[in-house]
Amino acid sequence: MTNLNIRTEQPEDIEKVAELLYLAFGDREDESVLVRNIRVSAGFIPELSVVAELNGDIIGHILPEQSRGHKRRGTA
Repeated sequence: MTNLNIRTEQPEDIEKVAELLYLAFGDREDESVLVRNIRVSAGFIPELSVVAELNGDIIGHILPEQSRGHKRRGTA
């Protein structure tokens, strides 16, 4: 029986998430660095950093980032 759990990321998950991102994006650290930078930014909302865990293994991660509105050229 599989046990899928969706939950808020915990500090002990950070290394596992970094490894997951490294493997998922072609053995590169760009996304892990991006996630690390978001975590220390003013826009980081810890409650929205979520992991998917299957039988104790982290298999997914989502981290929405607060965006800033940008003006289009020629608009007020």
